Amino acid sequence: PTPYLSPIPLPGFVSSALAEWKIPANTPAGKYRIKHRGVAVPAGSPEPFEGVSEAFDVTATGATCSDGRRM
Repeated sequence: PTPYLSPIPLPGFVSSALAEWKIPANTPAGKYRIKHRGVAVPAGSPEPFEGVSEAFDVTATGATCSDGRRM
């Protein structure tokens, strides 16, 4: 899956991130999220931020992704 990471708004700044996770074959089935953390420096003052994906399901190995790739 390609999760959408929603940005935490900082006044006057907009950004986005793309995270890809190659799911190892031994990953337990379940619901997962991806969290991204960083530090922005708007106007010279460091501001921590984070984005969190929507939950997505990992179900089984050998599955086909929605874009046609085989896992």
